[in-house]
Amino acid sequence: MRNFIHSLLADMELERLQLAKCKKELRNLPEGGLRTGNHGRNLYYRPPEGAEKYIRFQDRLAEKLALRRFLEKKVQTIEKNLQCQNYILQRYLPYTDEKIVSTLPKVYRNQMVKMLERKYSNRLSDDGIIGYGGKIRHKTPEGEGRDSKGEVILSMSLDGYGIPYRYGEPLSWKHGMSEEADQAKKLFGIPDMVIADFIFDMPDGSKKYWEHLGKLDDIKYVNKWMKKMMFYFWMGITPGVNLIITADDCNGTIDMEAISEIIESQLQTLIRYPKQRKTVR
Repeated sequence: MRNFIHSLLADMELERLQLAKCKKELRNLPEGGLRTGNHGRNLYYRPPEGAEKYIRFQDRLAEKLALRRFLEKKVQTIEKNLQCQNYILQRYLPYTDEKIVSTLPKVYRNQMVKMLERKYSNRLSDDGIIGYGGKIRHKTPEGEGRDSKGEVILSMSLDGYGIPYRYGEPLSWKHGMSEEADQAKKLFGIPDMVIADFIFDMPDGSKKYWEHLGKLDDIKYVNKWMKKMMFYFWMGITPGVNLIITADDCNGTIDMEAISEIIESQLQTLIRYPKQRKTVR
C-alpha cells in the first residue's frame, strides 16, 4: 500500500509542476486559431476578434498558435489525470489484516483482534502493532473484556454517566502524509497500527480519545507507550486538544474523583446521566 500511494503522490506532484509550467507559457502566447484553405495549401489566422488573415506556414505566429493548441490539450489531459488520481486516493482501500479488522462490526472485530493477537504474539515489535496488551483478563459488569483494572473502572465510570464510546479499535498509520512523517516512522519505529483505548464521537463530528496508563514502572510498557504517543502525534491526536491521558498512581490506585472531573469537563456534551453531588453540611 505504501509504495502504491507514494508512487501515485509523486506522479501527481510532477503533474502539478507540469501544469503550472504549461499555464505560465500559455499566458505569453497569442490567442486565436488557425485554419487551412485551398486544399491545405493556404493558412489563415483567426483572431478572437476581427477578420481572419492569410499567413505563411513558416510564420512565427503560426508556430506560437500551434504551441498554444498543444499546451491547451496538455493542460486538459493533466487536469483530467489529476481528477482521476484524486478519486483513486479517496476510494483506495488498503487490504492489510488490521485495516480490514477496523471495518468489521464490533461482534466480529473482537474475535478477529484476539486471533491477530495470537498470530503476532511472538513478534509484536516486528509487525509494528501496539495496543493489544496481551491476554485480556478483566471484565466489566456487562462481561466485556478489558486489558486492565483501570480500563474496567473507566468503562464503569463512563457507563455511569451514560456516555457512548468505542473500545479497543485499531487505528492505522496514514502512509504518504509527508517525507518528514515517513522518516520519523522509520527512525523511531512508530507502529503501523495501534489499538485505541476509548474513542468518543463528539456532537460536532470530531473525535476524542482516552488512554489510561498502568505499569509505568515497566520499561517495556513505557517504550511501547512512547511509540504509541508518537503515532498519535502524527495522526493529529494531541493531549489537551482531542486526547485525554490518565494513569494509575504510583501505588497502583486510581483517583475516581479526578476521573469524574475529567469526564464532566472534557466529555460534558456526551453526558446523559448527570451525577448528583452530595453536599456536606
